[in-house]
Amino acid sequence: MTNPLRRPVLLVACLAVALVAGGCAEAPSQTQPKAPPSVAQTAAKHEEHDGHDHSGGPSPQAESAEGAGDDGDHDHHHPESLAELIVELDKIAVVVGEAMEAGIREKADTPVHEFGHLVCDVESLAKEAKLAPDVEAAVIKAGEQLFEAFDKLDIAIHGSGDIAPEWAAQSAGIAAGMKTLKEAVAK
Repeated sequence: MTNPLRRPVLLVACLAVALVAGGCAEAPSQTQPKAPPSVAQTAAKHEEHDGHDHSGGPSPQAESAEGAGDDGDHDHHHPESLAELIVELDKIAVVVGEAMEAGIREKADTPVHEFGHLVCDVESLAKEAKLAPDVEAAVIKAGEQLFEAFDKLDIAIHGSGDIAPEWAAQSAGIAAGMKTLKEAVAK
């Protein structure tokens, strides 16, 4: 059985990482482009938009936020089933892996954020899928582990060092998490 405090603790940890990462940065100059949000910031934002229309249509909040800057844009797709989500996550993971191995930050950045945003749907779609309790728990745990791994990739992408070693450090765990997700929907 999953500890009921694990999810809130993960969310608080993600928010703390976002605050530290965002709070310690220098104010961007007029010539520097705005950095995209971290995976943790994306997840925190995802948690905040309850009531968002996950069918792909704009929510009233998104419509009213249009023109309010980068954060108001909600034109993203949320898969409607766990199987569809896993297909999307797998495609994104392949793109990220290729970019990270090649050391191409720009190619890895957006997909890492997409993955972080979509992986937040694992828990709700696992519950909707009416999986066996042990399988559901394994899927939720795999989703949390994938989120943590992609957050580490995001930190590496926005750092100054070589990104390939971080992919090497995280790829086995990512493969294992994806395998758990795929096995759950194959049953």
